[in-house]
Amino acid sequence: MSRRHRRRGLRLRSLFLWHRYLGLTAAALVMVLALTGLALNHSPALGLDRQPVRSPWLLAWYGMAPPEEITAFRAGRLWLAELDGRLYVDHGRLEAVRDGEEGGLRLLGAVEGPRGLVVAATARRLLLLTPEGELVEGLDEASLPGPVRRLGVDGAGRVVLETPAGSFRADEELLNWEPVGEPADGATAVRWAEPRRLPPPLRRELLARWVPELTLERVLLDLHSGRILGAHGELVMDAAAVLLLLLALTGLGHWLLRRR
Repeated sequence: MSRRHRRRGLRLRSLFLWHRYLGLTAAALVMVLALTGLALNHSPALGLDRQPVRSPWLLAWYGMAPPEEITAFRAGRLWLAELDGRLYVDHGRLEAVRDGEEGGLRLLGAVEGPRGLVVAATARRLLLLTPEGELVEGLDEASLPGPVRRLGVDGAGRVVLETPAGSFRADEELLNWEPVGEPADGATAVRWAEPRRLPPPLRRELLARWVPELTLERVLLDLHSGRILGAHGELVMDAAAVLLLLLALTGLGHWLLRRR
């Protein structure tokens, strides 16, 4: 075999090896791009945008975790707790109260009010519930003396709100409010609602309702773009595109050399 043919054979072998290594390296990334792209094309039909991810290691990767502290109050026989802007009431069975407050609610307190009703307060509303935990009515800002800071009851069992303008006491119907002056004695002192620690079984049941914001669609999008790997993830996917280009060029070069 002539020296020329030997050099040509070495070039072909070297080009073939580079072509093979580039192909193997690009194959894994191309499979990720193809599979995630197919799934994302059918995301609405598959419900990927509505499917929360509950994998502990994925949630940890995204810096997400169930809340360590849960705001909860005891009023009468009811436990009331807030989780992710939703109010949950336990009366032997844990249920979510659907009030429809825009942007979610922040529970500030709950007390046992007049006529056996349970009164729960958010910054902008009072929610009236039956002793069994059913929502009866919601009083909005127009029915209140101001934004709520604290909720309590006085010695006569009447509901009291603390607002930026001072404290106000409601009548039996929770329709009219009057300013609360300094109490003359302990009988008229206000007992403000204080948060309490949920019983462990109820806490576990409530945390089981926790829905993380991370969806399967977002994970697939981050895989497809490489952002799941952090700041340099997109460069990895860019490298995959470059590898595909080199793969095509080396394949074309290998074919041209064999034809000579």
